[in-house]
Amino acid sequence: MARTPLNLQIQLYNLDCHDEADGWGDAEPYLWPVFFKIDGDGYAVGSAGLVGFPPIEVKNGAHGNLGDEDVDEGDRVLIPTSLGAWTTQLKPIPVYDPTFRQVLGDDLPGIAGVVVVLMEEDGWPDDIATTAYAALCDAVQFAVAKAAASFQHATSPPTPEEIAAQIAAVKEAAATAVRAAVVDYMSGAQIAWYGTFGNNDDKIGAEAFTVTQDDFDAQTPVIEFQRRWDDDESDGNGDWEIHGGFISRDASGSSPASCDDIQAAIDSLKEDLQSDIDANERKRIQRAIADLLRKAKLMGCA
Repeated sequence: MARTPLNLQIQLYNLDCHDEADGWGDAEPYLWPVFFKIDGDGYAVGSAGLVGFPPIEVKNGAHGNLGDEDVDEGDRVLIPTSLGAWTTQLKPIPVYDPTFRQVLGDDLPGIAGVVVVLMEEDGWPDDIATTAYAALCDAVQFAVAKAAASFQHATSPPTPEEIAAQIAAVKEAAATAVRAAVVDYMSGAQIAWYGTFGNNDDKIGAEAFTVTQDDFDAQTPVIEFQRRWDDDESDGNGDWEIHGGFISRDASGSSPASCDDIQAAIDSLKEDLQSDIDANERKRIQRAIADLLRKAKLMGCA
Protein backbone atom coordinates (compact mmCIF):
# COMPACT_ATOMS: atom_id res chain seq x y z
CA MET A 1 0.00 0.00 0.00
CA ALA A 2 1.29 3.43 -0.93
CA ARG A 3 2.17 5.71 1.95
CA THR A 4 0.36 9.01 2.52
CA PRO A 5 2.03 12.35 3.40
CA LEU A 6 2.56 13.00 7.11
CA ASN A 7 2.06 16.43 8.65
CA LEU A 8 5.05 16.62 10.95
CA GLN A 9 6.30 19.06 13.54
CA ILE A 10 9.83 18.92 14.90
CA GLN A 11 9.93 20.74 18.23
CA LEU A 12 12.87 21.56 20.49
CA TYR A 13 11.21 22.02 23.89
CA ASN A 14 13.73 23.21 26.44
CA LEU A 15 17.35 23.36 27.53
CA ASP A 16 18.25 22.33 31.09
CA CYS A 17 21.37 23.66 32.77
CA HIS A 18 22.72 21.17 35.30
CA ASP A 19 25.98 23.14 35.67
CA GLU A 20 26.81 26.34 33.80
CA ALA A 21 30.61 26.05 34.42
CA ASP A 22 31.12 29.75 33.84
CA GLY A 23 32.99 30.71 36.99
CA TRP A 24 31.35 33.42 39.07
CA GLY A 25 29.11 34.56 36.22
CA ASP A 26 26.09 33.06 34.54
CA ALA A 27 26.30 31.35 31.15
CA GLU A 28 25.03 32.81 27.88
CA PRO A 29 24.00 29.82 25.75
CA TYR A 30 22.76 30.09 22.19
CA LEU A 31 21.57 27.40 19.80
CA TRP A 32 22.25 26.52 16.18
CA PRO A 33 19.43 24.29 14.83
CA VAL A 34 19.24 23.09 11.21
CA PHE A 35 16.16 21.10 10.14
CA PHE A 36 16.23 18.83 7.08
CA LYS A 37 14.33 16.12 5.27
CA ILE A 38 14.85 13.45 2.63
CA ASP A 39 11.42 12.94 1.13
CA GLY A 40 9.24 13.29 -1.95
CA ASP A 41 9.73 17.07 -2.02
CA GLY A 42 13.34 16.62 -3.08
CA TYR A 43 13.84 12.95 -4.00
CA ALA A 44 12.56 10.17 -6.26
CA VAL A 45 13.76 6.73 -7.32
CA GLY A 46 14.33 6.52 -11.05
CA SER A 47 16.44 4.32 -13.30
CA ALA A 48 19.59 5.74 -11.65
CA GLY A 49 18.31 4.96 -8.15
CA LEU A 50 17.57 7.45 -5.40
CA VAL A 51 18.38 10.95 -6.63
CA GLY A 52 17.59 14.45 -5.39
CA PHE A 53 18.65 17.19 -3.00
CA PRO A 54 17.40 17.77 0.56
CA PRO A 55 15.34 20.79 1.64
CA ILE A 56 16.51 22.41 4.88
CA GLU A 57 15.00 24.94 7.29
CA VAL A 58 17.32 27.70 8.47
CA LYS A 59 16.71 29.66 11.68
CA ASN A 60 18.46 32.49 13.53
CA GLY A 61 21.94 31.54 14.73
CA ALA A 62 22.76 34.80 16.49
CA HIS A 63 23.97 35.39 20.02
CA GLY A 64 21.11 35.53 22.51
CA ASN A 65 18.66 33.63 20.29
CA LEU A 66 17.34 31.61 23.26
CA GLY A 67 16.06 34.81 24.85
CA ASP A 68 17.91 34.15 28.12
CA GLU A 69 21.51 35.31 28.50
CA ASP A 70 21.70 34.82 32.26
CA VAL A 71 21.55 31.05 32.82
CA ASP A 72 22.68 29.42 36.03
CA GLU A 73 22.75 25.91 37.48
CA GLY A 74 19.23 24.51 37.80
CA ASP A 75 17.68 26.82 35.19
CA ARG A 76 15.39 25.59 32.45
CA VAL A 77 15.39 27.65 29.26
CA LEU A 78 12.30 27.40 27.08
CA ILE A 79 13.38 27.27 23.44
CA PRO A 80 11.38 29.86 21.44
CA THR A 81 9.08 28.36 18.82
CA SER A 82 10.52 30.71 16.21
CA LEU A 83 13.91 29.08 16.76
CA GLY A 84 13.15 25.49 17.76
CA ALA A 85 10.14 24.39 15.73
CA TRP A 86 9.60 23.35 12.12
CA THR A 87 6.29 22.19 10.69
CA THR A 88 6.46 20.42 7.35
CA GLN A 89 4.71 17.79 5.28
CA LEU A 90 6.84 14.66 5.12
CA LYS A 91 6.08 13.03 1.78
CA PRO A 92 6.86 9.46 0.70
CA ILE A 93 9.64 9.14 -1.87
CA PRO A 94 8.06 7.92 -5.13
CA VAL A 95 9.57 4.92 -6.92
CA TYR A 96 9.16 5.53 -10.67
CA ASP A 97 11.50 2.89 -12.08
CA PRO A 98 9.62 -0.41 -12.71
CA THR A 99 12.62 -2.56 -11.77
CA PHE A 100 13.17 -0.81 -8.44
CA ARG A 101 9.42 -0.83 -7.81
CA GLN A 102 9.38 -4.62 -7.90
CA VAL A 103 11.81 -4.63 -4.97
CA LEU A 104 10.96 -1.45 -3.08
CA GLY A 105 7.25 -1.08 -3.73
CA ASP A 106 5.48 2.14 -4.76
CA ASP A 107 7.45 4.41 -2.46
CA LEU A 108 9.97 4.76 0.37
CA PRO A 109 9.37 6.45 3.73
CA GLY A 110 10.41 10.06 4.04
CA ILE A 111 13.08 10.92 6.62
CA ALA A 112 13.27 14.15 8.63
CA GLY A 113 15.62 15.41 11.28
CA VAL A 114 17.36 18.24 13.04
CA VAL A 115 21.02 18.94 13.74
CA VAL A 116 21.64 21.02 16.88
CA VAL A 117 24.82 22.68 18.08
CA LEU A 118 24.72 24.25 21.53
CA MET A 119 27.12 27.18 21.95
CA GLU A 120 28.11 29.46 24.83
CA GLU A 121 28.87 33.09 24.14
CA ASP A 122 32.24 34.44 25.21
CA GLY A 123 34.41 36.70 23.08
CA TRP A 124 33.21 36.36 19.49
CA PRO A 125 31.65 39.42 17.83
CA ASP A 126 28.05 38.84 16.74
CA ASP A 127 28.94 38.63 13.04
CA ILE A 128 31.29 35.69 13.58
CA ALA A 129 28.50 33.68 15.25
CA THR A 130 26.04 34.32 12.40
CA THR A 131 28.67 33.57 9.75
CA ALA A 132 29.55 30.28 11.43
CA TYR A 133 25.85 29.34 11.61
CA ALA A 134 25.43 30.01 7.88
CA ALA A 135 28.37 27.69 7.22
CA LEU A 136 26.78 25.05 9.43
CA CYS A 137 23.53 25.23 7.43
CA ASP A 138 25.37 24.80 4.13
CA ALA A 139 27.43 21.94 5.54
CA VAL A 140 24.37 20.10 6.86
CA GLN A 141 22.57 20.37 3.53
CA PHE A 142 25.47 19.03 1.51
CA ALA A 143 26.31 16.36 4.07
CA VAL A 144 22.69 15.13 4.12
CA ALA A 145 22.75 15.05 0.31
CA LYS A 146 25.92 12.95 0.44
CA ALA A 147 24.37 10.64 3.04
CA ALA A 148 21.30 10.11 0.86
CA ALA A 149 23.53 9.41 -2.13
CA SER A 150 25.08 6.50 -0.20
CA PHE A 151 21.68 4.78 -0.41
CA GLN A 152 21.23 5.52 -4.12
CA HIS A 153 21.16 1.89 -5.26
CA ALA A 154 19.81 0.30 -2.07
CA THR A 155 17.17 -2.39 -2.51
CA SER A 156 15.49 -1.68 0.83
CA PRO A 157 14.90 1.38 3.05
CA PRO A 158 17.91 2.28 5.21
CA THR A 159 17.99 0.73 8.67
CA PRO A 160 18.23 2.90 11.82
CA GLU A 161 21.85 1.78 12.17
CA GLU A 162 22.68 2.84 8.61
CA ILE A 163 21.00 6.20 9.15
CA ALA A 164 22.91 6.70 12.42
CA ALA A 165 26.21 6.00 10.67
CA GLN A 166 25.47 8.58 7.99
CA ILE A 167 24.30 11.15 10.54
CA ALA A 168 27.66 10.79 12.31
CA ALA A 169 29.29 11.77 9.02
CA VAL A 170 26.92 14.74 8.73
CA LYS A 171 27.95 16.02 12.17
CA GLU A 172 31.66 15.69 11.42
CA ALA A 173 31.34 17.49 8.08
CA ALA A 174 29.35 20.27 9.73
CA ALA A 175 31.91 20.73 12.52
CA THR A 176 34.74 20.97 10.01
CA ALA A 177 32.88 23.56 7.94
CA VAL A 178 32.09 25.73 10.97
CA ARG A 179 35.70 25.77 12.12
CA ALA A 180 36.85 26.71 8.62
CA ALA A 181 34.22 29.47 8.32
CA VAL A 182 35.30 31.07 11.58
CA VAL A 183 38.94 31.15 10.53
CA ASP A 184 38.11 32.41 7.03
CA TYR A 185 35.89 35.19 8.35
CA MET A 186 38.26 36.51 11.01
CA SER A 187 40.73 39.21 10.07
CA GLY A 188 44.40 38.53 10.55
CA ALA A 189 44.40 40.52 13.79
CA GLN A 190 41.40 38.60 15.13
CA ILE A 191 43.02 35.26 14.35
CA ALA A 192 46.14 36.33 16.21
CA TRP A 193 44.08 37.55 19.17
CA TYR A 194 41.70 34.59 19.47
CA GLY A 195 44.51 32.15 18.84
CA THR A 196 46.50 33.49 21.80
CA PHE A 197 44.76 35.76 24.31
CA GLY A 198 41.19 36.03 23.07
CA ASN A 199 38.20 34.18 24.47
CA ASN A 200 36.48 32.13 21.77
CA ASP A 201 32.82 31.17 22.03
CA ASP A 202 32.61 27.58 23.29
CA LYS A 203 30.90 24.61 21.67
CA ILE A 204 29.04 22.73 24.41
CA GLY A 205 27.86 19.88 22.20
CA ALA A 206 26.31 18.76 18.93
CA GLU A 207 23.75 16.10 18.06
CA ALA A 208 21.39 15.03 15.29
CA PHE A 209 17.98 13.42 15.63
CA THR A 210 16.03 11.70 12.85
CA VAL A 211 12.67 10.04 12.28
CA THR A 212 10.91 8.29 9.38
CA GLN A 213 7.27 8.19 8.38
CA ASP A 214 7.10 4.53 9.36
CA ASP A 215 8.04 5.32 12.96
CA PHE A 216 4.57 6.75 13.62
CA ASP A 217 1.29 4.95 14.14
CA ALA A 218 -1.98 5.56 16.01
CA GLN A 219 -0.33 4.58 19.30
CA THR A 220 2.83 6.60 18.66
CA PRO A 221 1.86 10.17 17.69
CA VAL A 222 4.89 11.69 19.44
CA ILE A 223 8.49 10.48 19.49
CA GLU A 224 10.50 12.36 22.08
CA PHE A 225 14.29 12.74 22.17
CA GLN A 226 16.89 14.23 24.45
CA ARG A 227 20.65 14.65 24.67
CA ARG A 228 22.81 15.48 27.66
CA TRP A 229 26.37 16.76 27.43
CA ASP A 230 28.14 16.40 30.77
CA ASP A 231 31.20 18.38 31.78
CA ASP A 232 33.60 15.84 30.29
CA GLU A 233 31.86 15.70 26.93
CA SER A 234 31.47 19.48 26.74
CA ASP A 235 35.20 19.88 27.37
CA GLY A 236 34.68 21.68 30.65
CA ASN A 237 31.86 23.93 29.40
CA GLY A 238 29.21 22.67 31.79
CA ASP A 239 26.49 20.04 32.00
CA TRP A 240 23.55 20.71 29.69
CA GLU A 241 20.55 18.75 28.39
CA ILE A 242 18.23 19.45 25.46
CA HIS A 243 14.74 17.97 24.99
CA GLY A 244 12.51 17.78 21.94
CA GLY A 245 10.07 15.67 19.99
CA PHE A 246 8.79 14.61 16.58
CA ILE A 247 5.03 15.18 16.53
CA SER A 248 2.51 13.79 14.06
CA ARG A 249 -0.01 16.56 13.40
CA ASP A 250 -2.38 13.96 11.95
CA ALA A 251 -2.88 12.08 15.22
CA SER A 252 -4.56 14.64 17.47
CA GLY A 253 -7.11 13.02 19.75
CA SER A 254 -7.48 15.72 22.37
CA SER A 255 -10.52 17.91 22.81
CA PRO A 256 -10.29 21.64 22.12
CA ALA A 257 -11.43 22.30 25.70
CA SER A 258 -8.49 20.34 27.15
CA CYS A 259 -6.04 22.22 24.95
CA ASP A 260 -7.64 25.53 25.92
CA ASP A 261 -7.22 24.69 29.62
CA ILE A 262 -3.52 23.96 29.14
CA GLN A 263 -3.00 27.15 27.16
CA ALA A 264 -4.77 29.18 29.83
CA ALA A 265 -2.47 27.70 32.49
CA ILE A 266 0.59 28.50 30.39
CA ASP A 267 -0.58 32.10 29.81
CA SER A 268 -1.16 32.54 33.54
CA LEU A 269 2.32 31.27 34.41
CA LYS A 270 3.88 33.54 31.80
CA GLU A 271 2.16 36.50 33.45
CA ASP A 272 3.65 35.40 36.77
CA LEU A 273 7.10 35.52 35.18
CA GLN A 274 6.61 39.22 34.52
CA SER A 275 6.12 39.98 38.20
CA ASP A 276 8.78 40.64 40.82
CA ILE A 277 9.73 37.11 41.95
CA ASP A 278 12.90 35.55 43.32
CA ALA A 279 15.21 33.29 41.30
CA ASN A 280 13.92 30.02 42.77
CA GLU A 281 10.31 30.88 42.00
CA ARG A 282 11.28 31.88 38.45
CA LYS A 283 12.95 28.49 37.94
CA ARG A 284 9.86 26.69 39.27
CA ILE A 285 7.56 28.59 36.91
CA GLN A 286 9.82 27.97 33.91
CA ARG A 287 9.83 24.25 34.61
CA ALA A 288 6.06 24.22 35.00
CA ILE A 289 5.61 25.98 31.65
CA ALA A 290 7.96 23.54 29.94
CA ASP A 291 6.06 20.58 31.39
CA LEU A 292 2.72 22.00 30.23
CA LEU A 293 4.07 22.66 26.75
CA ARG A 294 5.27 19.09 26.52
CA LYS A 295 1.90 17.80 27.74
CA ALA A 296 0.19 19.90 25.08
CA LYS A 297 2.39 18.40 22.36
CA LEU A 298 1.78 14.88 23.60
CA MET A 299 -1.97 15.53 23.51
CA GLY A 300 -1.73 16.84 19.96
CA CYS A 301 -2.70 20.43 20.77
CA ALA A 302 -1.85 23.01 18.15
